[in-house]
Amino acid sequence: MTPRIENYDIYICRENEIFELQAFIENHWNKDHILVRSKKFMDWQHLDKKNKTYNFVIARSKQTNQIDGILGFIPTSHFDKSIIHNDLFLALWKVKDDIKVTGLGMALLQFLKDNKKPESISGYGFPRFLIPVYKLFGHKVEELNHFYLINN
Repeated sequence: MTPRIENYDIYICRENEIFELQAFIENHWNKDHILVRSKKFMDWQHLDKKNKTYNFVIARSKQTNQIDGILGFIPTSHFDKSIIHNDLFLALWKVKDDIKVTGLGMALLQFLKDNKKPESISGYGFPRFLIPVYKLFGHKVEELNHFYLINN
């Protein structure tokens, strides 16, 4: 039987799932990632204390009960409660390499859009192969210039 999106529960990561989320990042993204090595940093960057959730969308298989995909996000208001606009920055976005469910990664993004209803979604450092996908879904993709000042 071919796995399908209907075989997944897609939702915002609950606070009690943090170690499972960190294990997913460790095993399927980067074992030395700061979000794996430091729960303190993970909490600072992604813990939504008010809702007792982490700012990650999760795709959990109904058959295996395993997390097969994640999409991290950071609301701009997370660090400044005076920000009234509902703008999001994307963070880690990963579906396990061996999961062959067409559209599972996009289902994570659609869930985020449907449930958080952001005014804008931003990000940087996207792989070049994703640019046509973003454009296909009506997103504006631009290249940024990088400037810096040398501190003597």
